[in-house]
Amino acid sequence: MFTLLLTDQPNLDCVRPSRSRVNARLAARLRTRRLDEALAAGACPDAGAALSLRAHRLISMQARRALARSLLDLLVRAQRPAHPLDPCVSICRREILAARGEIVALAEELAWPGPVDARGVAQVATLLCDGSSPVYDRRHAHRLADALALARDALDPIAAIL
Repeated sequence: MFTLLLTDQPNLDCVRPSRSRVNARLAARLRTRRLDEALAAGACPDAGAALSLRAHRLISMQARRALARSLLDLLVRAQRPAHPLDPCVSICRREILAARGEIVALAEELAWPGPVDARGVAQVATLLCDGSSPVYDRRHAHRLADALALARDALDPIAAIL
């Protein structure tokens, strides 16, 4: 168990210490998708214990490198022809290949050791895991390049402060 510094909700200029209790750690593991969506939308990572724990996990080098590998694997999958018996969820191959440069740049930035904002990492995680994202949903595939650019911009920790 370790201590978290969370923002005090009535007075956002103050922080309060909070122990990471078992229920918060469990919530951070079981509600990853909902927490990722909240972080991707701009929720303050220090607003609650589960959100803070999830944000810390997302910005770890291990999680960032795994997401970078997933982005590059997505490019490999897009280059292969679709097979009718493939058990994997279908992807928007043409749009993924068209956004190759943005995907590689985003993967490199994720894997680069240095500070990142949890919001950008959560946006990447949501993009890769949400079936309605432009990666998988043909109705939204035309938004893939924009979603990648937004995620890359959101990785900048300095921009989050300004």
